[in-house]
Amino acid sequence: MASLDTALDLAAAGRAVFPVGNDKSPRCPRGHLAASTDPTTIRALHRDYGFVLIGIATGERSGIAALDIDNKPGGLEWFAANRDKLPATRTHRTRSGGLHLWFKHRPGLRSSVAAIAPGIDVRADGGSCIWWPAAGLPVLSAGPLAEWPNWLVPPPKPAWTPPPAAPWTGGDHRSRRYAEAALRRAIERVAGAAPGTRRMACCASPRPADCQPARLRRRWHTPPSSPASNGARSRRLSNRHYRRAGVQHEPFQRRADSPRCRREGEHATGVETPAPARNAAA
Repeated sequence: MASLDTALDLAAAGRAVFPVGNDKSPRCPRGHLAASTDPTTIRALHRDYGFVLIGIATGERSGIAALDIDNKPGGLEWFAANRDKLPATRTHRTRSGGLHLWFKHRPGLRSSVAAIAPGIDVRADGGSCIWWPAAGLPVLSAGPLAEWPNWLVPPPKPAWTPPPAAPWTGGDHRSRRYAEAALRRAIERVAGAAPGTRRMACCASPRPADCQPARLRRRWHTPPSSPASNGARSRRLSNRHYRRAGVQHEPFQRRADSPRCRREGEHATGVETPAPARNAAA
C-alpha cells in the first residue's frame, strides 16, 4: 500500500493526488476530480478510502503530463523506433511492463487514447495517471521534466460541420401555395380565437370539412349487447367528434347475413334475431 507521506510529498510539489485501488480504479467518489494538493483534504481521503495506489490528476491542475506507452502490440515497438527523437525526461516502469514518460504540461494538451499511434496514450487535461514508484516499481530515469515535444501533439479532431441542406423537392408551385395558404389560415384562426380556446384552435385541422379524410367520415359502429354497453358509448363519442368537426357522414351499414351480425344476433336494420340454439347436454 502506498504511504500517506508519499502522497503528501507529491502534493507539496504541486501534484494533485487522489486514492486509487489495486485495480487502478478510483477509490473515492468523483475520481480524479476529487484530487487535491491540500494536506487536510489528502489526510481525509486517506482516512476514508486509503491510498492503495496514488493517482495524479494530470494536466494543468498538476503541471505535468505523461506519455503512456503500453506493453501491447505497437506500443514498445513505437518507442524503440522513436526513442532517439524523445528528449531525456523522468521515466517510470509500469506494472504491466510499459513506460510512463513525464513531461511539463503543455497548455491546451488534452488526454487521448491511441491518437498518436496504437498503444500510445496521452495523459493530460481531463485525465489521470498512477505514480508507480509509490508501489515499489523502478524509476528508469530521475531527470528533470522536459518540455512536451511539438511532434507529440495529437492531431486535432476535425470540426463538425452540418451536412448540406437537401434541395427542395416538396412538389410544384401549387402544393407550395396550398401549404402557405393553410398556414396563413391557421395563424388567422388562432389569432381570432376567444381567450381560453386558442389551444383547441391551434390543434384543429386547417382543411375545410369537405376535404377531411375519408376515415373521419366513416362511422365507428359496434353493435351493443345492451343499451348501456361500450358499443353504444362508442357510437355516441363518434357522433360527437363528427359534429365537432362539422363532417357529414353516412351511417355504416352491415349486411344482414354478415358473420358479425349472425354472431351478435341482429341485422343491419336493428331487428333482433334469435341466436342459434346450443346443443343441450344429454
